[in-house]
Amino acid sequence: ICSLGACSNNSSTNSPSSLSVFNSVSSLLSSSEEGEYFYITFDPQGGNMEVKEYKLKANEKLILPDDPIKENYKFIGWFYEKECVNKFDENKPITSNLTLYAGYEEEIKYIEINSLNDFKNIKENQNYILMQDLDFNNEIITPIGTRNNPYIGIFDGNGYTISNYKFKNNTYNGLFGYVEGEIKNLSTNVNISINTDETLYLGTIAGYLYKGKIENCSSRGLINVVSTSELLSTYVSGIVGKNEVGTITKCSSTISISNTNVATAYTGSIV
Repeated sequence: ICSLGACSNNSSTNSPSSLSVFNSVSSLLSSSEEGEYFYITFDPQGGNMEVKEYKLKANEKLILPDDPIKENYKFIGWFYEKECVNKFDENKPITSNLTLYAGYEEEIKYIEINSLNDFKNIKENQNYILMQDLDFNNEIITPIGTRNNPYIGIFDGNGYTISNYKFKNNTYNGLFGYVEGEIKNLSTNVNISINTDETLYLGTIAGYLYKGKIENCSSRGLINVVSTSELLSTYVSGIVGKNEVGTITKCSSTISISNTNVATAYTGSIV
């Protein structure tokens, strides 16, 4: 099974794909002609398919079998290795016996977000996809995910924008408070003001990112933070308040930030 660049070979012994059916496909090949032949084996790696092995005449073009089917996975092609690193090149001549391995990627199932109420009911361990722009009209929201119960799912903004949300004086402030999952393809447009006397992590997408991933997100608008604490710090940025060993890629921000703190204030465009 190919997932995040790796494959496994959990083939079922009860599946037709685990049986050599070379004799049953002889009619598809020019096996009666004289000349050099190569044996081409297809390993479905847990998928189900009818043809397992071909006998191919030298210089004859290989006709690939039907794509194998694996429940909850999408077939992405044939590879030269079990680990699915190098994809099979149909235009490259075959000069020796060869085993090809099926590669797959997991099909992610998303729950659609079509309204403000849908967004407010997001669970920390589920995957979601935004189906339209959302405008909170200056409503105070509760960030999704805390340090003890972080957001670990995948949220796909699908190119849409979430606008005009406010925060209470939480430690982790963002659409997502504490994230260990993935947020992608989301834009924000905000005008936020907070007075605090506590440690604060604030980003329009996520307050705190820990070993998670933020990709292809953007922010615009205004953030104004005033802290009266003489000991505690504030971390304020356009995308993520603070990042700890997470990954942030293809993000941008034109947001204007004022972060006033009598102790220490950390401010950034992205993080």
